[in-house]
Amino acid sequence: MGTALYSVRQSLALLLDPRAKTGTPKDNFATTTFGVAELAVYENDYFNNWWGRFYAGTHKDITFSVTDFVKTSGVVTFAPAVTGNVDATDLFELIPPDFSPDELKQAINLAITMVENEALVDKVDESVGLVASTFEYAVPSGFVYIDDIFQESGTADRYRVSKDHIDVRHWAILRDVSPKLWFDANLVTLTAGRNLRIIGQGSPGQLTLDADSTEVSLAYLINQAKANLHFSRADSLDDTHHRKMVLAQTIADRERQRVQVAGRGRRVTY
Repeated sequence: MGTALYSVRQSLALLLDPRAKTGTPKDNFATTTFGVAELAVYENDYFNNWWGRFYAGTHKDITFSVTDFVKTSGVVTFAPAVTGNVDATDLFELIPPDFSPDELKQAINLAITMVENEALVDKVDESVGLVASTFEYAVPSGFVYIDDIFQESGTADRYRVSKDHIDVRHWAILRDVSPKLWFDANLVTLTAGRNLRIIGQGSPGQLTLDADSTEVSLAYLINQAKANLHFSRADSLDDTHHRKMVLAQTIADRERQRVQVAGRGRRVTY
């Protein structure tokens, strides 16, 4: 199933600052307020200028800034206003002001990019349609390796292992700016109107919405993302951000060894 972006971001936020919070609105529902009794232990204005985000529910994927906090009933006031009142489905997180939710997401996606050719994921594509007298086709985007290719049988969406498999000796990858699959016209019969099933491995995808998930190791992701964030704030070799970056990078480098997945088949690009 993988780990959802919101879960990665919340783990990262806690690693950066253990004051980060998650919760569920309970009352005082409006377009700019909600109340959470559990927050009533904090003093007035405690969460002012913190970042917030609804990561599930009616207003999921919306970021806000806390403009006021009242201890009584734990009422959070935020901006900008949302469409329709906040309700009890709107799970939220509160993040100390140092790093915004968008910065955390960018750091996480950069960490994924850094291992895009190592943390390989299985990939299957059936989008390539065969055309008469054509033996070269663009490789669908996202493939790093291609292991097997099948041609669709006479029945739509049916690919038989024994009869529809194309021998690996009869196709190749033409590596260029836009890689292409080449089939030997003397050894392969391609039937126009049928599709190819291409099986291989691809890079882990970027995360956009809070429900998007990744298979990349959480331990690697949060430490590499933490290193990326502190690097963005470091001004010298001995400031606090630089020291925290070095420590996080050391852990991330150790965890990175665990994310590597061996490639299968033919490499698409170099």
